[in-house]
Order: sequence, then structure tokens, then C-alpha cells
Amino acid sequence: MLPTTCEDLFPESTEAALTAEGLEPLGDTSGAEGYGASDPSLQAMIEANESVSCTWVLPGSERGLSTSVTIVSDADREAVAAALLAAGFAQTSAVGEYYSMESGGEFPHTETHALYEDFWVATLDGFGTSASLYTEDAMGTVNQLNF
Repeated sequence: MLPTTCEDLFPESTEAALTAEGLEPLGDTSGAEGYGASDPSLQAMIEANESVSCTWVLPGSERGLSTSVTIVSDADREAVAAALLAAGFAQTSAVGEYYSMESGGEFPHTETHALYEDFWVATLDGFGTSASLYTEDAMGTVNQLNF
């Protein structure tokens, strides 16, 4: 089961932290290119499966954060993991599989992905460094809803 709305994606404390940073919610941005993954092939997988993608932006800036929660099959989960490793993501394991990458350059961002059971949580934090926090919080919500 996925969160039914973006308001259900994170605990209240996380919502408060986003608001304190000045970020404003755009709601479910599925289909509007507001995905938790920067790679077009991963975005296509999010789009092709049952998912919810929530985006927050800092008005007047390029700062934005998107988290996608997607239900995936075993084959999709393996394809996501392979794509992340091929792209140079670092893999760690705690509960499930966890992948992270930080990108510098003209458009710096952090991106993290968590794969557990039938769920994939991905967060892209443009001009920010908190992707792992939001991925973990969203996976916590998924676990509360399903396990």
C-alpha cells in the first residue's frame, strides 16, 4: 500500500522541517516530471508502475526536493539496482538495499534510493544534501502502512 496523498508521505516532524527550510509543497507531481530519480530510464520505471511522487520547492530559487514511492516487481527491483550500480551509486545494506550519490557541478544534488520488499523509495534533492533523510522517512511510512 502506498501513501494516498503527499501529506501522508512523511511524519509531521519532517513536514515541519521542510516548511522551516522555506520549501512549499506542490503535491503529487507524478507525470509532471517531479520524480525522485534523475535518470530518465528510472523515471520511466516510476511512471510505469503504481507510484506517488511528491515535490517541494523553494520559491524564487532552483532548490527543490522530490520523493517517489513506487511498487515494484522482483524484476523491476533488480533492474533498478543494476541501473543504480551502473550509474556509480554507492550501495549499502541495512534493511533492504540502499543506494546514494552526491553530484557536484553546475547543478549539485543528492539522490538516494531504498529498495525493500515490493517498494522503491527515491529522493532527488536539488541544491540540497538531505535526500537520505527524506528517503528514510518515506520508507518508514511505507513500513508502517504495510508491515
